[in-house]
Amino acid sequence: MSVSQPFVRKASGLVRVATSPRVFMFNIFWTAFGFVLTYVFFWGAITSPGADLSVGALLTTIFVLPQVTLYALFAALMPRSGGDYHYVGRSLHPSLGFMVSFAWVVWLSFWAAWGAYAFTSYGLAPIVSTWGAITQNQALIDLGVLLQSTWAAWAIAVVVLFVSLLLSIVGTETFFKLQNVAFTLLLIGLATFIGLMLVNDNSAFISRFNAASGWLTGEANSYSHLIETARSLGANLNPDFNWRSLLLLIPLFYTYMPYCIGSTFMAGEIKDVKKSQLLGGPLATVVLGLWSAALAYLFIRTIGVQFWHAVGHLWWNGEYALAIPPYFPSFVGLLTDQVILYALMSIGYLIWGVWFVPQNIMLNSRIMLAWSFDRIAPEKLSYVSERFRTPVINAILIFALAQIFLALYCTVQWLTMVSSIFALAIIAVIVGIAGMVFPYRRQRIFEQSTVKWRIAGIPVFSIIALLDVAVGLFVSYFYLTEDTLLANAPESLLMIALIFLIGFVIFWISKTYRGKQGVDIELAFKEIPPE
Repeated sequence: MSVSQPFVRKASGLVRVATSPRVFMFNIFWTAFGFVLTYVFFWGAITSPGADLSVGALLTTIFVLPQVTLYALFAALMPRSGGDYHYVGRSLHPSLGFMVSFAWVVWLSFWAAWGAYAFTSYGLAPIVSTWGAITQNQALIDLGVLLQSTWAAWAIAVVVLFVSLLLSIVGTETFFKLQNVAFTLLLIGLATFIGLMLVNDNSAFISRFNAASGWLTGEANSYSHLIETARSLGANLNPDFNWRSLLLLIPLFYTYMPYCIGSTFMAGEIKDVKKSQLLGGPLATVVLGLWSAALAYLFIRTIGVQFWHAVGHLWWNGEYALAIPPYFPSFVGLLTDQVILYALMSIGYLIWGVWFVPQNIMLNSRIMLAWSFDRIAPEKLSYVSERFRTPVINAILIFALAQIFLALYCTVQWLTMVSSIFALAIIAVIVGIAGMVFPYRRQRIFEQSTVKWRIAGIPVFSIIALLDVAVGLFVSYFYLTEDTLLANAPESLLMIALIFLIGFVIFWISKTYRGKQGVDIELAFKEIPPE
């Protein structure tokens, strides 16, 4: 097509194949709540002593609903793949749209690398170690320790990323069919976790914990020994309730709860986009919140409040040394010695933790396609395979970027101190501001949409967007001021700022370059791109 046209071609090449159930499952998976819960539960003992984890999960669900709903409404307004790139770029300014979407690409690539690494460090290794403790098999204990090593986890992560690349390019229809199988295994694993905690009380856990750990420690009552050790190190095992502790659970659960928005980045591949996004976003968030609250309640009830605080204190201070990792699946896994139940639980846990890795590659490839479609990025990035109907080149580039992040994560210590969640909270604020002004700045598009509802003359769209801004500022305040959330390290703040700045600068370089070719890339942002 001539460079005088605003878009690189008349059709994206993507195919609408995602139904409402597929969108729902996709968004549940994209939160990566399996692996994140692994450390969030004991992290909560540090950030929020005296607070109830299950109440925190429910409260966070309410807080994040405006953000998830806003993304779903934006996708209904502009049902094209690219997410924030379109929402911010066509509401505020193209440079801001590219800036936030560039940040998404960087951080999702980082999280793809982290997820691939966590598959072993938070998944395989603790599963093997815990089963070794249950069966009193020293060889399995040693294997679990080996798998926890950086080199072993790195090697397996390379393979996980490669498999994820294949899943992301094999075709969207095929991916969703495989997702159905994966989600079924997730539900089986989840049901097994819940079932084991329902039929076992705290005394049963104490007995199972002592049996699995006693032969390793020589302690007849390892459970009580851990509690007393933590107490001797200054841990407060009976903290009083205070509101700040409870509120601090919101930014903690925010590490995964707001991210039932993944489908909005691939809106160009979703059928009946308004219905699918509203069901797959807000509804998925509510279900996720209820699951999280139920798991939190049952977990604390099963292991005991004092034990929760004790292990959290020891884990946080590097004093926890048992072969049984202080993770949610490990402690629940102790409740059975039936290999089939343990396997079902473990497989479900691994899948609900790692499935977001291919999703990240998929979504990043769609963002880059949107850049190219508007002529900001090179035209080659708009290529969509006729056979698979996926942006194969983009997926390969993201795979390579994730491998670089993986190498850095395994070798550069300060990278582990960087908080991308703080950056994504800032993006949520920017998207909220875009949502507040969209009905007024793009009035024609808004009035022709199916979401032009009003209350007392004020667009509901803008009201929800205002609530999203408030929540984003709320969690950002805690990330900036609360050290235990590990988001305000100088390295973290610098990297967040640099990534935003680099994205902003790249846009203006591209605009200048295209301008010399006779192309005004801002013209594309005056309308919605074609399907």
